[in-house]
Amino acid sequence: MSRVIGLTGGVASGKSHVLHLFQALGVPTIEADDVGRAVVAPGQPALTEIADTFGAHLLLADGNLDRRALRAVVFADASALKRLEAITHPHIFAMLRQWLAAQTAP
Repeated sequence: MSRVIGLTGGVASGKSHVLHLFQALGVPTIEADDVGRAVVAPGQPALTEIADTFGAHLLLADGNLDRRALRAVVFADASALKRLEAITHPHIFAMLRQWLAAQTAP
């Protein structure tokens, strides 16, 4: 039987340590932070949506997201943060579902 376990907790609560223990046991793992970065990589639809919504000035010369500039926008305005979450969360959840399906595929 397969189980999905989510590790949550505050800073320095031991999440990374437990993750490494699972990995040492051969348990497939994925980090939501990594997925969050992947969905806003150059060429990804979420990045285009972010630039269309908040402005192309949030893109660096190499096409990557200027995370610092985006943070300044969304943490100064709760409605902007909600718009960002509405863009990124569906892409994050889709990638997580895809990863989970691959783990349980025969």
